Amino acid sequence: MKRYKKIIAILLSIALIISTFGIFEVSAATDDKRYSKKYLQNGGFEEDKTSYTWRPDHYVQPAKNTVPYWDTTAYGNDGTKGMLEFFKAGADHFNRSSTANRVVAQGEVAAELNADEVSTIYQRIETVSGSTYTWGLDHRGRDTTDTMVLFIGPEQYDESGNVIDPSKPNKNGKDQFVKMTDWLKTQYGINYPATGCSQKYTIYSKPFAAKGAFQNESTNANENFSMTKTDECNQEWNLWVISSEYENKDPDPTKAIKGWSKYGTNCYNENDDSYNDVINGAGSKLGYDCTYTVPKRQTKTLFAFTSYSGGRLSKEDIIYDATFGNLLDDINFKLYQPISSSITEGGTGGVSSGNATISSDIQNGNLFYSTVNDGKLCTIHTIETDKTKKYEFQGAYVTVYEDDGTPVTRYIPIYQGNISSLTDEAKLKLSKEYFLKDSTTTTEADGTTKTWDYYFNVSVESPVHIHMMYSKAPYVLYDSNGGEPYKWVMGNSAGGNLIGFRDNFQIVQGEDGTKSYYQNCIVIENTTTSDLEVKEPGFYKSHDAVTNKNWNKNI
Repeated sequence: MKRYKKIIAILLSIALIISTFGIFEVSAATDDKRYSKKYLQNGGFEEDKTSYTWRPDHYVQPAKNTVPYWDTTAYGNDGTKGMLEFFKAGADHFNRSSTANRVVAQGEVAAELNADEVSTIYQRIETVSGSTYTWGLDHRGRDTTDTMVLFIGPEQYDESGNVIDPSKPNKNGKDQFVKMTDWLKTQYGINYPATGCSQKYTIYSKPFAAKGAFQNESTNANENFSMTKTDECNQEWNLWVISSEYENKDPDPTKAIKGWSKYGTNCYNENDDSYNDVINGAGSKLGYDCTYTVPKRQTKTLFAFTSYSGGRLSKEDIIYDATFGNLLDDINFKLYQPISSSITEGGTGGVSSGNATISSDIQNGNLFYSTVNDGKLCTIHTIETDKTKKYEFQGAYVTVYEDDGTPVTRYIPIYQGNISSLTDEAKLKLSKEYFLKDSTTTTEADGTTKTWDYYFNVSVESPVHIHMMYSKAPYVLYDSNGGEPYKWVMGNSAGGNLIGFRDNFQIVQGEDGTKSYYQNCIVIENTTTSDLEVKEPGFYKSHDAVTNKNWNKNI
């Protein structure tokens, strides 16, 4: 093995000793059963549906502690337990719909947000800072055009660090989410849609308190909420206001299904690249942004669905009725992780996943950035850009971000063993710990191929950055400062001041001024013939300058 590689390896080892490194896996912060890890669960309300006691008219109001993953601010009929309301095809919830559309949007069960009262259903999710969610759902009114609000924001705590549940002061009262929606509607320039989905709004509130209140709540709502972050209003919420008629008969299957209105990523076909469209916000197919990026240090997030307004038909007139409205089904959240990469001078990098090439032109000074599905296995490729310049790949630093956004960096070296006899499975396992020197090929969009020298695999389960490193053989100029020229070995009468670490490992200057170049070697003098002989590679050894023999040491 070449000596300059050993020198670099020693330097990197020192760097590893003085740095703190972690593993790539990002683990859950808690085993608390109130929280789902990363993903919203039971978005179609189908789980445990056979355990409920369904009424003959196809609906049920189970207590919240019997419904997997979901919680609610509703009081329920007895005013203490809290309940949700589910229904099936043919229920009275579809009384105004045509026969063909008296069905749920997906599966067998859907939910009504106004379960006898204005309330919110929600889930708590363990999230990773920097991750991005997209959301999709199906919504419809019951007897009229109903309005709901989707909120996403931080878990709430009291001043002692105890979790505070979203809540209401009583059955007829308002929870914190309804209060925020009321306030936002009064702000200049905010317009809730007659039908459809609003733009994404960001507002700030005071932290939650018990019984639907906020900490240090003021009777002036403008002191409890803000469009900008303040010392008191420091809880950041993204929200979308959604209004839907009781039966959407649009023939476009990306806008409506079985009388239900589609929103967010539910408006895209399964094979559509929805993420790269929805990030365009108002310029997307939707006309609004349906993404949520988890802020730094936010490890637990609330996903809340609030009934805001609804009504029922009474003697041909629509009247407000808090017990009616806001039918909801097929909620889904997709999770994406950012991946970025950089490279030092001398190399070119690429990123692929499966048969898809994500990038093949990562260069020094040109940071690569993209977003991939959570858990996606990505392959990092690299090759020396110009082999005539004689750079060599030295490995990479890979930084992953823990659930609170703390970066953890690890050095990924090049595997030094023989991989020719390994199975594909063994190579895959090894390539998650090392860069492997093995030829790989990626295919460009135009059908051309590119061949690489090294590759490494990483499962992107949180934000990740890969910094690939190339180095060129350095030279050390030994400045004798008037003393003796540098002697490579004892007995070598000819000295040289330029010590190289690659092609010209040492330059030896003879008495007549001529220079001899010795590649990757130690040069010693044969005591019998007085000739210089080339031996095995050796290290450059630093030492103090040797005084010139003509100097008067007694001065």
